[in-house]
Amino acid sequence: MTTTASRRTCLLLLAFCLALVPSLSAQFGGLKKKAAKAVGAETGVAPAPATPAKAAPAPEVTPVIVDHYLAGIKARREQRDRLVQGNTPAGKYYAAVDEQKAHDRHCEEFTAKRTTDYQRFVAAQKYDSAEALGQVRDTTCEVRASSPQQPAFEELTKAQGSQDSAAAAAAGLEVSQWAQLDEWIPLMVNQMVEGPDQNNQALASNFGRKVGDVESIRARQADLAKALGIKGREKKPAPAVVAAPAPAAAAATAQPGAAGDPACYQSEMNKSQGALDAMGQRAEAAQKKGDNKTMMAIADSISLVTTAAMRKCGMLH
Repeated sequence: MTTTASRRTCLLLLAFCLALVPSLSAQFGGLKKKAAKAVGAETGVAPAPATPAKAAPAPEVTPVIVDHYLAGIKARREQRDRLVQGNTPAGKYYAAVDEQKAHDRHCEEFTAKRTTDYQRFVAAQKYDSAEALGQVRDTTCEVRASSPQQPAFEELTKAQGSQDSAAAAAAGLEVSQWAQLDEWIPLMVNQMVEGPDQNNQALASNFGRKVGDVESIRARQADLAKALGIKGREKKPAPAVVAAPAPAAAAATAQPGAAGDPACYQSEMNKSQGALDAMGQRAEAAQKKGDNKTMMAIADSISLVTTAAMRKCGMLH
């Protein structure tokens, strides 16, 4: 072969090899990816991504975002209800919590009604009716049940994650965005409810938000408070003037260091000494007859009015 022919052959071979380079490089890259996946499958550790994902920033709160947030709250509540219906540790825990809350509400309403009825009977000097009311009891409310037992942390975390995912999907947000909004919006709504006189500029400064964010939330404050279950302080009507236990009974009932107005409580105790004397005489008569049931009813009536006086004077809430 001549020198010229040899050179031509070498140039053709070089061009052929250069043409193969991109294809070979691509094949090699594919083999590297397959190898990384194989290593991950064997070790149980997934290969790290080339660039770590960053959490999306929380959106600016506009009227539209408030609507989306409300939709997320509704979806989260519905997901929690589905968990309650399921046979999972977290679902059973949520069901027990709901049952306890319902029981507590029942007992609060029951006690409030008995106190109101007692005040009405004593104001009308119907002491027999007041004593009979003492026999109306709900023994399940006299002993507070223990709190529901929480499941394992992993179970609660999984349940919480399912609720957050449902909320974020309904709100049209990423889970990280939903979490950021849900971290401070409930707190801000609570402050708006508890302190309605706070101005938007002060709230924005307290939470490190823009005034526009606060204005959007303020415009839907009632809807947000209802959806989040946030209630303001109820304005309770002043209780009627009722018979109160004697000072001795007060000393036995009031706890040392109780908050409130002791002078107010002492005044309430002295308002109906006659009624207390009458109940004392009935109690003595019942004791002589061995009528323990009547004695307990009278004692319960005294306890009711004592509680009412303590609540009026700020010793109970």
